Amino acid sequence: MIARFEGEEVRMYQGAPMTVVSDVATDGPAADGYGARIECPSVHPGLIAAASPWQGGANFADSLLHLNAHAASIVLQRDGGEGGTVSLRSASPANAPFASPVVHYTVRPEDTASMLDAVDRSARIWVAAGCTHVQTLHASVPPLEVPPELRGRSAPGENAPLEAWLRLVREAGLEPNAAGMFSAHQMGTCRMGSDPTASVVDEEGECWELDDLYVCDASVFPTASGVNPMVTTLALAHLISSKLAERLMPHAARDGGASAEAARSRRSHRRQQAREKLRRQARLRAARLMALTAGATAMAAVIATSWCR
Repeated sequence: MIARFEGEEVRMYQGAPMTVVSDVATDGPAADGYGARIECPSVHPGLIAAASPWQGGANFADSLLHLNAHAASIVLQRDGGEGGTVSLRSASPANAPFASPVVHYTVRPEDTASMLDAVDRSARIWVAAGCTHVQTLHASVPPLEVPPELRGRSAPGENAPLEAWLRLVREAGLEPNAAGMFSAHQMGTCRMGSDPTASVVDEEGECWELDDLYVCDASVFPTASGVNPMVTTLALAHLISSKLAERLMPHAARDGGASAEAARSRRSHRRQQAREKLRRQARLRAARLMALTAGATAMAAVIATSWCR
């Protein structure tokens, strides 16, 4: 969300990088905690030039010429789905011997509704603050010029032009490539947990399927946190590295490593059980697939026989 305060020197590219946060939309429309935080970031000229929607050369030039009068807010959505996958593109002579990763991500309808709700609230905040213009990152929705007599008035029902403009924003939605969207603070791709069928690493950060492989960054989050994750990431890295240090240097313990050795033995036994559970589930999935395939083959044979008759 970009707001303009005509005649004022805001200079949003100066000062602290993150100054204000609002929790007005964090509960989300469903009140399930998967909402969005509204934050005021520091935005330098190159970033706003790249993020601004293209609505013609004159509009783009006017926006950059008034850069010092702009202020910005972002909608930081706590995504609740698992709509993302990472696959490897086949190696080619151009990138051999490496296969580059390809990211696929689909935004949940619930997250879309939450972001649109936060965009609505963010626009009302800027109009309440007295902005002269406000715009989203939609290419199809023009900026709203707020009449002088309506600046500072943004409560539902008291600013007709604002309400009409917000209806346009909601109707535009967040279709692919229709509005600028950005991703930051990726987390939860190697979920930590006690169940190997629902997590990638155990409680100490060691991969269930490969001993001695540890992960100690934001990817071990069980779910998206919905906030800037730096402190939590540092805490998890400290936890995992401390446990790893105890494992690698058991002699440093006061009891000479006896308790560490006993804990290691219990953990090794638990991990073996977990891997056996994974193997059982894999065999069960394979059996189900074979049964489905056999059933489909039998059905095709019945249909073919009936057709021949």
